[in-house]
Amino acid sequence: MKPWSETEARAMLAKGISHSGVARVFGVTVTTVRRRLDPLYATHVRERTNLARAIKRGNDVPITVRYQPPPEQDIAARLAEIPRDTRSLTGRILGDPLPGRSAFDRVRAQS
Repeated sequence: MKPWSETEARAMLAKGISHSGVARVFGVTVTTVRRRLDPLYATHVRERTNLARAIKRGNDVPITVRYQPPPEQDIAARLAEIPRDTRSLTGRILGDPLPGRSAFDRVRAQS
């Protein structure tokens, strides 16, 4: 374990070493590495933690962070992308892929 060095950690990431690899070298968690090197991630985690604390205390949650469902036209567009299910009952129960979604269908479409 080495003492923490931000410049060395950034150099390791630039070389292609993963966050978990950097964490192992310095003996810290992956979250610690990401928080120290990525200010956007640190802000995101801080906001998520504060929100969880507010919910636990029973405080009102600001409307900006409440779940907003997607517009109806987006839902309809995504559902239209799913092919019609023509599988038999046995195929459904045993987990056969939807028509056109199997590996065989993908290979056939490429050739």
